[in-house]
Parts: sequence; structure tokens; C-alpha cells
Amino acid sequence: MSDIFGGFTNRFQFFWAESPEGSPLIAIPPPIDRVQWDTLLDTLKKMMIWLSYFPHGQEFKMSYDAEQLYKQFYDTFTPIVRWKLSNETEQALLMRCVTNVVKNALIFMCLRAATEGGAEYIEKCDIEAGIGISMYSARCMLDIMGSLATGERAKLDARIAEVLKKTGKISARLLHERVGGRWPASEVQMALKSLVQLGVIKVERDGRRTTLQWKT
Repeated sequence: MSDIFGGFTNRFQFFWAESPEGSPLIAIPPPIDRVQWDTLLDTLKKMMIWLSYFPHGQEFKMSYDAEQLYKQFYDTFTPIVRWKLSNETEQALLMRCVTNVVKNALIFMCLRAATEGGAEYIEKCDIEAGIGISMYSARCMLDIMGSLATGERAKLDARIAEVLKKTGKISARLLHERVGGRWPASEVQMALKSLVQLGVIKVERDGRRTTLQWKT
């Protein structure tokens, strides 16, 4: 939790999604689309060539329309985070979201420059893309970590950590038993999934046997 409230976690952007329920598991994914792959590589190469024209860095300003859109987003979103959110965890996680908009917009401007032969300003379309990416990342971040420091979920996470730190490696079934009957198996499973995604639990599989271990 110190990483969240100390401002370390919100320096990163998080992206994740779950497959729709009932989607088949694919052991061997289909081959990538070579045309799309080559197009992406070509765009990145052009972007790097364009950026090489500025070996000492370069300042890029926003166009008037881009600046107006960013101000509108800033004036709307910042007060919500600072004063209207009662959840301190959400406040800490979303504090840098507005600055991420500009960082993402700059990346989109560079990609646009690669395909259009250059760019002088961060345009409105870049800010629109930056807002979209930043807000999607914010939702992912809240889904992954938003409940870790609050209520019953925090107590469940703490109990799982306590059991794993005491026992070392342990099977998922035995972990469910030792965590206790206070929480349904479905909640324990959901908490484990989030903690694994956060990287604090190591999962090892040997045939049908799955063991869990707290990372130190």
C-alpha cells in the first residue's frame, strides 16, 4: 500500500482485459498478421528517424484546439480526483492521470509525424487519443488495485499474505482451507487472481498441481 499512497504506482499506466465468459482457450495462437506487423515496424522506424532530427531535444506546443480540449479535460477531471472522491486509494491512483494525457498525446504526435512527414504541434486528435488511453488505463488501474486498501478485500488480501508468508509454498486448495471460511471460495479466488496480476504471488504448475508462493 505504501507504493500506492507514496505516489509510486501512479507513475505507471496499467492495461489489462479479461476474455469474454465462455471464450475458448487457445493453446497455440494463430500467426500474426505480417502486413500489420511490417506496417507497425515501418512506422516505428520512420518515427525514430524523425526524432533523430532533434538530438538535443525539442519543445512541442499544443495547437489552440488541442490546448482548449486539454484545459476542458483538466478543469473537469482534476476537481473530481482532488475533492469529490471519498476513496483515498482512488485519489492516489488517479492523481497523475491528467499529466499522462499529455505524455500519451506526445507519443501519438510522434507516430503521426512518422506517417505524415513531420509535425509542428500537438493537435486536438493527439489529445483526444491521449485522453482515451489515459482513461482506459485509469479504469484498469482501479480494477486491479482500487480495492486493495479498503474494507473486507484488504482484510482478505492481508490474510492471504499472512498464510503464504508463514507456509512458503502451498497448494491453492490448502490455501483456501487455511484462509478460513469467512470468505467464499469465489472471493478468495478473485483476490488471488488480482494479487497474481500485481506480481506479489508466484504461481507454479506441475501437471495438475498448482502451488502458490509469496514473493519476497
